Amino acid sequence: MSSLLHSRRFICAVALLIGCLLVLLCNKEKRNLLSQWVRSLPSKMSSFFRTKDIWYCTGVFILGAISSGLYIAYSKSGSGESSVYQGLWFGLTSAAFYALFRVGMGAGISLALSLLLVSSPLQLYMLALSFDRDYRRYPFVVAVLFFIVCAVRKTKAVSGLVVFSTVLGMLCGVGLTVREDLPLFMLPAAGAILFFTPWLQPRPIQAKLYGLVALAVAFAVTVPYPVLRFRPEHSASGFMTTFDDTLKLSRPAYDTGYLFFDEHVLAVGSSLSRCDSGKCQTSFTQQYLRHFPADFLARIYASVLQFLALPFANQLAPPGITRPALVRFFSFRSIIANSLSGLEVPLMILTLWGLAVSSIPLALLYCALVFFLGGISIGQFTGRFHAYMEFLSWWNFGFLLQYGFGLSKKLFSRPLPNLRLYYGSAVKATIFVFLAGLVLLVPLMLLRMIQTAALEKLFAQYQSAERKSIFNRPTLLNGMHLLFRAPSPGSQQSWLDDARFLEARLGGPNCPVKTLWPVIRYKNPRQPVFSDRIVPPGKPLRLDWSRVVRVDLNADPKGEASMFFLAWKAFEGLELPIEEASCLLGIYEINNASTLPILVNAVIPSGKKMGNLYQKLQGLETTRVHSSLEQATPLHALNKEPISPQEVSYHSPIVKFEQQHWIISGTFSSPPHIYWELNDPGQSKLAQAWYSNMSVSEDGRDLLITQAMWRTRGSALLVKGYLSNGGFTVGLVRNDRSAGSVSITHRGPFEVWLPIQRNGNYKAGIAAKLWTGHSPENRINITELSWVSPATHSSNHENAF
Repeated sequence: MSSLLHSRRFICAVALLIGCLLVLLCNKEKRNLLSQWVRSLPSKMSSFFRTKDIWYCTGVFILGAISSGLYIAYSKSGSGESSVYQGLWFGLTSAAFYALFRVGMGAGISLALSLLLVSSPLQLYMLALSFDRDYRRYPFVVAVLFFIVCAVRKTKAVSGLVVFSTVLGMLCGVGLTVREDLPLFMLPAAGAILFFTPWLQPRPIQAKLYGLVALAVAFAVTVPYPVLRFRPEHSASGFMTTFDDTLKLSRPAYDTGYLFFDEHVLAVGSSLSRCDSGKCQTSFTQQYLRHFPADFLARIYASVLQFLALPFANQLAPPGITRPALVRFFSFRSIIANSLSGLEVPLMILTLWGLAVSSIPLALLYCALVFFLGGISIGQFTGRFHAYMEFLSWWNFGFLLQYGFGLSKKLFSRPLPNLRLYYGSAVKATIFVFLAGLVLLVPLMLLRMIQTAALEKLFAQYQSAERKSIFNRPTLLNGMHLLFRAPSPGSQQSWLDDARFLEARLGGPNCPVKTLWPVIRYKNPRQPVFSDRIVPPGKPLRLDWSRVVRVDLNADPKGEASMFFLAWKAFEGLELPIEEASCLLGIYEINNASTLPILVNAVIPSGKKMGNLYQKLQGLETTRVHSSLEQATPLHALNKEPISPQEVSYHSPIVKFEQQHWIISGTFSSPPHIYWELNDPGQSKLAQAWYSNMSVSEDGRDLLITQAMWRTRGSALLVKGYLSNGGFTVGLVRNDRSAGSVSITHRGPFEVWLPIQRNGNYKAGIAAKLWTGHSPENRINITELSWVSPATHSSNHENAF
């Protein structure tokens, strides 16, 4: 049946194309114009592609193919295809990058920037990591962007617009055989044709309609199967805590989900959407946009910021490169990247200003494309989907070089130019950039006010909802922890068969601590089914939905809080240390949860002080101090005990102790599998204790673990340093259970305070916080790793954890 549908679609598309050609040929005037255009096509192509560009593009293709083929062959890190085949595909991507650079700058600058991308550790890493699933789409995406810009800048006649539109439709249609989300690029293609291409006389509207028809027909002819095969429900994972660290976003005391597993995402979407079928998962996105509009916009902004930082993030030699000469080459390349690190946002602003000086429509097209690419990436913000965006900051840099060179040449020419001609354009561009900034900031501020009011109302409904107690007698675990079990669910509505909405009341006057780390404990549910192509045979599979939640009792005058969370059938209960048994006041199930607008996980104080009810951009809106202390203590009032190498029971080969600093620099011995954490999470003992990184594709291998040491209440773990790239989680382990952890993924200085809330033996640990499809390397300089005993608790540090 599906093959019949495909053939009918193909026959209809061909018939429509033939019909359009017949209409053109039956009109004598249009037939003559068409024949003239066909005869002049060779000269048009030769004027469009200069001989020098053809040679440069061919050279970039050959160099990219050879270098990547050799890397795949010698590092033995390919994905199953031959190194020659992968090399040719890398060469196509490199040539497409050169063409895209060429539309904004000269041939020499384009060639230099293309060579930087040919030698990019990130591009080589992505080629080895996920060629079959992801990298094969890169040349299609870059080519689509190139022809969109060409359609806007190079269109001089209706025939040219039709040609560019046809090529765009063919790229999106053929690209669907490679990756099922490429049809999304039909949206910017159609938007560029409709709004940004020149108004061709004498009938501009008719000319644009011709372009849109050519785009649609070319796509319909080349598309191999129905676009409905695209599964939008998986984009729900992009709105969960899963990608907060890679997006560099803070997380308030609420979330819609926390695991990047298909089963978990589908279960959460079904529960929140009141839907029994996976086909209804798209309503989750609608619910999210309705209740979290500010977070949605913040995620787009964060995505764009991470795109801009991509060229300067990955600087070490890719995994598998060990020869000294090649390592020195990548070290030299990193010097270039380091010289521009931190300037990505100013480069974008100046580029926007320069484009606005030349043409306001071009500046608008630039903004539209950048934020479109940022928007479609938040569905699953993992680097293997969008590593091609590494070109963006290099394009900005090259454009400014070209623009600055051309402007200086005019200013120093003889005779001197009339500066008044440039003054008006500069003022116009400055006003445009200022208004663009307002357009970005004002909606975010307004949406944050709307979201805050909506969530305050939602959480008030949670607190006033009817509930029944399901509190049971606890079970003792390992002699140190109590598991407060929840009974199995009874008969419920169909959409809640796999989920219940529960509340745990915590705190009270008898609670000895002010920060709790309860574990929402699950049994291992049914195992996911993956083919051997994705999960290598013989690897253990583990899928545990357990999680550790931080509950801050300082936000409430009574020292009480309610933890609301979705729980599925595999839910066992709530786990707490035996010393904190008095902190659990009760476990309840919300009656008639289907009447609530949306169900999210949230920690809500019993009072009115809720804190920020929206996400913030780390580094721009948050402090560098991460603490779970009520007040972090000034350094001059501390009794510090630095952790020495003799006190470390394990450290990774990429961890070294030099000049009283802990230096973490390098990649792991080989490129991890795309589903490394799913394959063998047991390698990370810290991840098992913290439940901080049990998602698919997340690499959380242990970096450093100290020996167990007796610590008294009131002391703390202090970690200070500078993160250049990657990410890590630092935390405490007591009796093989989490005693607090915090993840650091934003580049720059950091300061972490983790308190000791009760006497006992503690281990300090540092684990990698890397996404195998985003950042393969860690570069961290830890200047302070100490146990501290504060003499006083007065401080002006902000509690930012």
